[in-house]
Amino acid sequence: MHRPNLFEATNIGRHEIRHSAFLAWLLTPTRPHGLEDRFLQSLVDKLLEESAAATDSFDRSDVDLTAVDVVRESEEDIDILIKTRDRHLVVCIENKIDSTAHSNQLDKYQRYVETTYGTTHDHRLFAYLTPRGQTPPDGQCERPQDWIPLSYGTVVELLVDLLKDLAADANLK
Repeated sequence: MHRPNLFEATNIGRHEIRHSAFLAWLLTPTRPHGLEDRFLQSLVDKLLEESAAATDSFDRSDVDLTAVDVVRESEEDIDILIKTRDRHLVVCIENKIDSTAHSNQLDKYQRYVETTYGTTHDHRLFAYLTPRGQTPPDGQCERPQDWIPLSYGTVVELLVDLLKDLAADANLK
């Protein structure tokens, strides 16, 4: 028996833009999902853990993840762009469901983020989100090591762990 899939149940299983919309909603601390900034914290921590570019000088506790702007599909067509208002961090997420990076879009996004936020934000993270956590295809970006492979399974694990913690906290009260 397979686990229930909300995206298949609502007939949007292969619609990348809908997945991005849902993920952006979960990542926005002010949305009415009850997670506040906890899911965003979990995701940023995971990306930092996986990042080859993360340095010891980056202390995530210095970053205010309660005050962020989560932008979808507007700045240079980046799927999800998360900008902290304290100007410490920008996270660029390229989401792929049935396709892969093409037309050097990852380079375009990375150049845009580096040019637009390189002097105003201390740190930038780039995530390549795919169903199985693949790396960007060969030849599709100049610096593939900057793009952190992220799977939907990892996103679900982060959510499940968070929901378990929230349930445990609720039971203690």
